[in-house]
Amino acid sequence: MHHAPEPHRQPLAPLLWLLAAVCLGQALRIYDGTRPDPLALRWVAMTLLLAGLATWGRLTVAWRSLPQWTAGLALAAVVVQLAQWLTLPLGKHWLYPRQNMGTLHLLVLAAVAFAALTLAGPKRRTLAGAGFLAALLLAGLWFVRWDGRPEIDVFEFQQQGCAALAGGHNPYAMTFASPYPDDTPFYSPGLVVGGRLQFGYIYPPLLLGLQCPVALATGDVRFAHWLALVAAGVLAWRTARNHLTLLAIAVLLTTPRTLFLIEQAWTEPFVILGLAAVLWSAVRKPAWLPWIFGAFLGTKQYLVLVAPLGLLLDRELWKPKAALAFFGRAALVLLALHLPAVAADPQAFWRSVVTLQMLQPFRPDSLSWLAAWSTDGKPPVGVWIAFVLALGAVAVNLWRAPRTPAGFAAAVATVLLAFLALNKQAFWNYYHFPLAALAMAAAVAPGDEAQA
Repeated sequence: MHHAPEPHRQPLAPLLWLLAAVCLGQALRIYDGTRPDPLALRWVAMTLLLAGLATWGRLTVAWRSLPQWTAGLALAAVVVQLAQWLTLPLGKHWLYPRQNMGTLHLLVLAAVAFAALTLAGPKRRTLAGAGFLAALLLAGLWFVRWDGRPEIDVFEFQQQGCAALAGGHNPYAMTFASPYPDDTPFYSPGLVVGGRLQFGYIYPPLLLGLQCPVALATGDVRFAHWLALVAAGVLAWRTARNHLTLLAIAVLLTTPRTLFLIEQAWTEPFVILGLAAVLWSAVRKPAWLPWIFGAFLGTKQYLVLVAPLGLLLDRELWKPKAALAFFGRAALVLLALHLPAVAADPQAFWRSVVTLQMLQPFRPDSLSWLAAWSTDGKPPVGVWIAFVLALGAVAVNLWRAPRTPAGFAAAVATVLLAFLALNKQAFWNYYHFPLAALAMAAAVAPGDEAQA
């Protein structure tokens, strides 16, 4: 008796990763991700559920047309998100200058048209990708050109840090005029004295190298932020130019509050660029991977949490000798990036880059369940719980996540989502990186075959 052959099964993970990214984008649209709103937290819970199922469940379905349906869903999400661009304020202080909105409308329509071309067939895929990325690049540059100067401290850190470096001064040894009063709840007591912030440039040195050339040439560091985000999309697209890849990147670039992230000068675009470079290298240039991985870890302090997940980038890294060589080279890159700044003034560097992070106060306006717990006057739970959850997520990912570049990106997202869900500070900019990691996991999943 002959048995019918088992239907070809498709992995469900790319679809679930995309849905998780879309859900997180909708959560951050509510009050700009700056308060523990119940509806926003439900969207975050859905994101956690979908991301966990996709990354640890190893789910498959007997549905040959699943990739096409996933791409169609991604295109629908892009259309909805761009519609939200046109129906919501683009930034916190955006005033919709009527004489210029026509430009944005045309660029948005061009982006939708080129994204739709992705479904037309492989021959038009290159045109679709180039057209879409060009339209979004121009839209972001237009926005930065017409947006006003943001009233936020991180913008001043970067603007003045680049100016100090260009003038031959140590950005980590300087202080800044505070845009907030001395008793501000945004900083711990003693960090604002006489109207000045008692620390220097707060980000790792690599960011200065990425920001300063553009900031000094244009006068606005935010042009560098948008260029970094679009460059991340280009790298992810070059990693696996499948019919789904561009649409997954489009979901990331058109997230409803993407331009708000750029307006406020938050630095996550550089972290996203680092992740895209790691994924591209893992698939296209494996020999460069340890060096690029080290540079990626040097873009933000919290990435120390995800360093062990580098083992997921290649099955060979589970061999002790290969792992030692990989992490050793990454450590050399980190040392080379940080040693000059540390040697110039160790105390100033440590105070600005490390101590400040530990002194940051609890923020009841965070998008986290820790903040939601405290809204009724309950005492906040210690921040240690966030680290416990993050380390637990690292362990689960090393056990269950796919040993592929896409698996690595998704694992990074789940660890940081666990870390933020019960953290003392969790805002739009922090969540934007795991959102990007989920979208990139879906984008590069077709490229995993090239890496295998």
